[in-house]
Amino acid sequence: MFISSWTALNAMLMLSPVTAPADLQACENPVFFCRIAHSAHSVRLCEKDDQLTYTFSPGRGAPEKTFTALRADVTVQPWNGADADYVDAISMPHGIWNYRIFAVTPRGADNPAAAGVASAGITVLRNGQDVRHFTCDADSVRERVQSLQLHP
Repeated sequence: MFISSWTALNAMLMLSPVTAPADLQACENPVFFCRIAHSAHSVRLCEKDDQLTYTFSPGRGAPEKTFTALRADVTVQPWNGADADYVDAISMPHGIWNYRIFAVTPRGADNPAAAGVASAGITVLRNGQDVRHFTCDADSVRERVQSLQLHP
């Protein structure tokens, strides 16, 4: 959905890694990135081969949470065509936990990539129950969930 901004981000990462956000420098094939609102923390989701890696990091230092899931275990929920806005989500299981990452983009924009993300966030579930929700700073969101190929 955000191909042009995502392409620009990838170009920035390849051409000038010094200026790239530190959180993304180690991510070869980013699927999602955001900074948590009112926080120095960030969340990134990286794709490599048949796996996706989720990382929750403070502004500096080692990640606080990182895990990898097989593509076959990940669920992508693209926009259903009915909501007022475009909503893309991806769910990653991790034992009794599930991490649901979503991005909402205004519908009807001539260029959704230029319109940007209206909201995004991460919902953490334990045994199917919401236990934590993180709201992303919308200006920091870069995502390509809709284009993710889960079953090549």
